[in-house]
Amino acid sequence: MAIALVTVIQLFSGALRSAKVSNDYSLAVMGAKEKMDNALAVKTLEEFEELEKTGEFENDMLNGYRWEISELEPYDIPEGMATDVEELSGVFDDLEFKLYQISVRVSWASGMHEKEVKFSTIKMMEEEH
Repeated sequence: MAIALVTVIQLFSGALRSAKVSNDYSLAVMGAKEKMDNALAVKTLEEFEELEKTGEFENDMLNGYRWEISELEPYDIPEGMATDVEELSGVFDDLEFKLYQISVRVSWASGMHEKEVKFSTIKMMEEEH
């Protein structure tokens, strides 16, 4: 009976650890979405430059979580997709928009380790002249 009790306690302990890890990642994803929404809401490169790029969340639920928004990086269409785009060659030449990649990273301490989630997306923004 003692062996069965120890086994049940170990299983319960493992389940609690898994629930904690799942909660940590869920909170990080929620925070990353908030920051990505902020980054995607800007309309111009100037507005993006004015955004705060790093910090810690002020929300009590996300206490101890840090965030970082990457600088905009011009996004080039991958070579594998270029053949599909060649049919449209010249169609978009007159548009004054450019594709940019935006990444958001959220990190937090978990025991002696650093955990993180990172999300990236593409945004079309007007080119500056």
